[in-house]
Amino acid sequence: MLYLDPFGVQGLVKEKGRFGSYLNGRDKCCGVRKVDHLRRKTEKLKA
Repeated sequence: MLYLDPFGVQGLVKEKGRFGSYLNGRDKCCGVRKVDHLRRKTEKLKA
């Protein structure tokens, strides 16, 4: 299972507001919600 980093989500909410990331910061939103934890998971895998 993959889980979001709670500190990344909290920082995003503090910076953009609860829904601000969806309106004007999708790159950061996608980074926190999708890219970061997927990157952490795939770092452990061998090519």
